[in-house]
Amino acid sequence: DFDGGTLAGVRQLTSVLQGQPVANVPAAARAVAQGIDSSLVEGILLLLGIIILGLGWQRSRMPVSLRAERGGRQVLSLTRRDPRTGAVLSSVQSDPIRLFLYSGSLCLGVFLGLSSGNWLGFALPVVAAMATDGTLSRKRGIPFQPVVCQACGRTMRLIQPQLLDKYLPQEHRLARSRGRARYYGWFCPTCQGIAVVVREGTLSRHLYCPRCQALTLDLTTQVLREATYSSSGLKLEILSCPICGYRSEREVVIPELSDTDTDSDFGGDSGGDSDFGGGSSGGGGAGGSW
Repeated sequence: DFDGGTLAGVRQLTSVLQGQPVANVPAAARAVAQGIDSSLVEGILLLLGIIILGLGWQRSRMPVSLRAERGGRQVLSLTRRDPRTGAVLSSVQSDPIRLFLYSGSLCLGVFLGLSSGNWLGFALPVVAAMATDGTLSRKRGIPFQPVVCQACGRTMRLIQPQLLDKYLPQEHRLARSRGRARYYGWFCPTCQGIAVVVREGTLSRHLYCPRCQALTLDLTTQVLREATYSSSGLKLEILSCPICGYRSEREVVIPELSDTDTDSDFGGDSGGDSDFGGGSSGGGGAGGSW
């Protein structure tokens, strides 16, 4: 009824110009407007999710440039600012890729929830993102991007873990044998050099020796006086490095026992007040900044 619609519209405009109250918009018209608004929001979410995931994929394919050296004596850390190199290889970190992954999946999840009217649709992209992140986490530390040589620009080859030991210095072989870090190496066929990076374990990245900077610091604990329900105890913490012979000792007070205490020893008071130079002791000597 185009004629009737035109006539009704003119009458409404006349009422507005004359200062009269505007009649209520019919329910059908409101439903159409709401449908348009809902479709617009859904379209924006879908487009935004696709764009974010696309940027994340593009980011994951950007090449990482590493310097290949003959002998591979220099090992670069992925998580620690090395005083010899001055910077962390943030480009190798997977955190930016995870940000794109979860942000894009969240947009797609909201889109599916709105469009289907069932919020189970919201969970599907989020679960898929978590599964993808879990798969990538097993490669955490290995760049998803191609690794190229800084000198010649050629793509480098990943060295198999069982062959990497012969390229590592003694202190790094010791740290690897103790399970404190994971090492990854790449070989440049043109320059005949290798690049090695290390990702320290979360519980071990503070066990660098302050003298030789090797990840070989050992923490041993001796209880000098047991704590009781009426008095505190005392323990001796010893830090030592088998590479350079560094040794440091500190006495730490053990708090009095209470009814809420469980049967625990050093691991039970992880994060205690032990520190050598400002850090705090982690459970079993696997944490803290010394």
